Amino acid sequence: MYPPTAPASLRDERFRQWWAAHDVAVRDTGAQHLRHPVGGDLPLDRNAVTWAADPDLQIIVRTAEPGTPCHDSLRPLASWAADPGHGISGSSV
Repeated sequence: MYPPTAPASLRDERFRQWWAAHDVAVRDTGAQHLRHPVGGDLPLDRNAVTWAADPDLQIIVRTAEPGTPCHDSLRPLASWAADPGHGISGSSV
């Protein structure tokens, strides 16, 4: 028996088969330009992962390069999103 901290490939035969098949996900990357009513123009990097077994399931992550004006614009938006009590008149974040 392996400890809980052992890699999944050691603990689970199904995981070893799944991992060996590499039928995990389809990745898509690129650039995306968003215009936010408060944050303004946001040129972002886009990374999407789609589960190969169910193409309707997808995780999309958009990021900005640290130190860029876009990154600086996202910081207050992120703090507002983290505060459920924060309201922005006339827009939704």
